[in-house]
Amino acid sequence: MHNHQQPHSANKRRLIAACAIAACTAAPAAFAQNVIFLDTFGASTTRTTSPYVPQAYMPAIDLPATSKTFSHGSTFYKFANLGSTDSFDKFNRDNIDNGYYAVGNPDNLRTGASFANEGWYQFQNTAAPGGDYTGTNGGTTAGVGAVLAVNAGEIQNEYYRRAASLTPGATYRLSAAFYITNSSASSRFEVQHGATGELLAKSDAFGSNGIGANYLASKIWHVKELTFTVPATCASNANYSIALRNLAQSNSDNDFYVDDIQLVELSGPAAGASTLTCPTAAVPSIAAIDDGTWTIHAGESSSDSVRTNDTLTQADGTVTPITSSNTSIRQTTTVTGLTLREDGYIDVASGTPAGTYSVPYEICIKPETKPWPTCATAEATITVPSTPAPVRTPELVATPDDYTSTPTAPGGKTPSVITNDSSDGTQLTPSDVGGKVTVKLVGADPDDFKMDPTDGTITVGTGVPPGTYTLTYEVCAKDDSTNCKTTTVTILVQPLIDATDDDFSAAPTPPGGKTPSVLGNDTLDGMGNPSPQSDVSVSAKPGSPPPTGFLINPDGTISVDPSVPSGDYSVPYRICAVSDATLCDDAVVTIKVAPSVPANPPVIVATTDDFTTVPTAPGKSTPSVLGNDTLNSSGNPTPGTEVIVSNDPTIAPPTGFSIEPDGTITVDPSVTPGDYSVPYQICVANTLTPCSTAVANIKVGTSTPATPPITTPVNPSVPPTISASDDDFSVTPIQPGQSTTSVLGNDTLNGSSNPVPKTDVIVSNHPDPLKAPPSGFTINPDGTISVDSSVKSGFYDVPYQICAASAPTVCATAMVTVQVSATTVTTPTPGTAHSVPSLGTWALLMLSTLIGAFTLRRREQR
Repeated sequence: MHNHQQPHSANKRRLIAACAIAACTAAPAAFAQNVIFLDTFGASTTRTTSPYVPQAYMPAIDLPATSKTFSHGSTFYKFANLGSTDSFDKFNRDNIDNGYYAVGNPDNLRTGASFANEGWYQFQNTAAPGGDYTGTNGGTTAGVGAVLAVNAGEIQNEYYRRAASLTPGATYRLSAAFYITNSSASSRFEVQHGATGELLAKSDAFGSNGIGANYLASKIWHVKELTFTVPATCASNANYSIALRNLAQSNSDNDFYVDDIQLVELSGPAAGASTLTCPTAAVPSIAAIDDGTWTIHAGESSSDSVRTNDTLTQADGTVTPITSSNTSIRQTTTVTGLTLREDGYIDVASGTPAGTYSVPYEICIKPETKPWPTCATAEATITVPSTPAPVRTPELVATPDDYTSTPTAPGGKTPSVITNDSSDGTQLTPSDVGGKVTVKLVGADPDDFKMDPTDGTITVGTGVPPGTYTLTYEVCAKDDSTNCKTTTVTILVQPLIDATDDDFSAAPTPPGGKTPSVLGNDTLDGMGNPSPQSDVSVSAKPGSPPPTGFLINPDGTISVDPSVPSGDYSVPYRICAVSDATLCDDAVVTIKVAPSVPANPPVIVATTDDFTTVPTAPGKSTPSVLGNDTLNSSGNPTPGTEVIVSNDPTIAPPTGFSIEPDGTITVDPSVTPGDYSVPYQICVANTLTPCSTAVANIKVGTSTPATPPITTPVNPSVPPTISASDDDFSVTPIQPGQSTTSVLGNDTLNGSSNPVPKTDVIVSNHPDPLKAPPSGFTINPDGTISVDSSVKSGFYDVPYQICAASAPTVCATAMVTVQVSATTVTTPTPGTAHSVPSLGTWALLMLSTLIGAFTLRRREQR
């Protein structure tokens, strides 16, 4: 950063000499014509940032300026700020690790770091420079001069880059001081296209491995430079940036300081100067011109913007006026008491000492594109006189107000009339009334219209009839009652109407039903719930008809046709004042239509379950309670899809028992052995009614040892024991498209029943391909068997296999008998007798033969 509090002339003429490897010799004064910029990095005993480290300071497109962060990834250097709470990030930042940088005095860069014995050891090395390159920072207190400290690591990228205005035909010298703290450092100067990064000129690489004059010994300051000429044929509006790039890749060293980066325009050609390549890309460019010396008294602002003399040139050469809409502007260095605003004006704080100050700024074309926004830099020179500011009369501008588009009701209040008025070009706010200016109505009847002298609002009297009124008001300077301006304010007075959105979804409306009135939360003239037809009319909103099946009634209710399906609906409506049909407002009512009640309601039956024959171990689950329950006489209904399983709403389950949505009951590991009764409820899924309750009787066995688990034998050399028992699910038929309960309910692993699928055992098809499941049957990993909707009614045998999860070769097989019922089940009508079909003798003989063959087949399959 610049030392911007020294006199402007000193800043403009300070030069850095071209130096040899170990000694510096000032260049002939004739070469120095104009200092374009000089960055001494200021004075700081704490870590700070540089606005010229790429992506470290992009407030217009990243986070606020105070955070100094970037979002362009690790390809650029990160600011090693202190105070990070993340342990990994904190170590990197505290120690200015690889890929990090900081600006500060070399002797104080470790101050505040939490790793006192870690980090960039060169900061505490006895051979450290003991200060910045100049040692005095251009006149400030010695020992606090700052440098740019870079731990370059393996990031081969620019660690410094800034815009520069270059003139075709001119010759320039770019220089900087370098101090390598260890080894393996290598850098070079570059001149680039400001918008595209195109390389236009570069120096040779210099550093630890440089040759001849490009070799830089460690632990000593060196000054390197690049002299280059801009050809006269280059475009005059081209954008340029100068940069310093790291060329080395080393995480074990490659650490260095940089100071006094300077660009000067020479008075003429220089021997050995490189010739810059003219940019090839035609892009918009911006030129920032230093502003002449402005005199601003303490407590006042500049009368002009620094943008006034800057230029924005489009790619086709057209010069566009610079405004805050096409450019962003920011102050690049803090100058105590002087602040550059976003509009380009400079504020001088009250109490700022007399003197001459330089305010550096950067102006960029919007939008600021990453990684290289198109920018330019310049500075404004401000003289703060020691004499007090002269007393002057502020220039007031009063602009007419028109509030007819937002009517005001009798008794209501308008916005403040002051918001479009100004003083000395600055827009006034209601808070300025009584402080900077006074405001009052001229000639209005105070009973009809009254202006608030504290904020400029106007209250309309309660007796003012509807109509359009034009009033005159006066705004005066607070300290000069003769400095006044008058203008008008036009007000439309009419009753107010307000339709507010309604939400009737909490109480669903059945098909064929009617909602409450929408007028309950609407108002007319501030009065709630206006009367339908006498106060307001209710109708559909023009251009937004209600959904099909909805009718908006004159009394404010909405009828729902019996054909409307269940669901959520939005119905726009409009209310208008009966006294003024042009006074209307719109709103929306949300309606939830309940499901239609079927003519034949579903029949659901929950039947008591007995799970005492096979005890359930603590920490395990029972089979599903749905196995013997029915929906419309169909057994084992599907959980979630057909029925919802939950606690009995009247009786809570015993402590430690959880009824799961799939119908199983989980027994907590803390439950002691014994017999328990667990009430539960099942309800029809789509309507949650009707419901049925039952009880599951459960015997809890002894706890399974936590270590080892079921799947791991105590002695690893002893394999687990597994047993699969035949299941008979034919007692409770299932319909095509449903699933059975789990086959694991009567199977065991290491003596424990109902092992957990996937965790304890793996359920799969029988290993013998000749015993594959019948067509349409799928054995699921959770132990259930899915029956495809195409399966015909009848009895089916489904072989299956279970294997120990911890020992997949330890397996057992069994058979499941499933009865598939007809697809359609007819619910009998109570009180109606049905005849029972009888079989003839030959039919009974045929059935007996089939059952014998069926039994023989089952035995062969096993």
